[in-house]
Amino acid sequence: MTLLLAIIGGIIWIVRKFGEIEKDLALFKETMDKRFSLLEQRVKYLEERPIYKTPVKPGDGDEHVSEVIEPEISVRNGETKE
Repeated sequence: MTLLLAIIGGIIWIVRKFGEIEKDLALFKETMDKRFSLLEQRVKYLEERPIYKTPVKPGDGDEHVSEVIEPEISVRNGETKE
């Protein structure tokens, strides 16, 4: 009789734990759906910006370079420039 009550109590405990886990998973899923929705909205916003709509090819922007900046090498007193 004691063994039967222990088995029934264990089954009830397991069912309750699975119920709690199911509630936690549902809450987690709802939270992730909200965050994913916000992420989708941000991506859509960025895709609609004009900067992403212009086609870019390799070498674009090179014509905008007005001068090439070369590093200057300074020589200290007593040293020679090679």
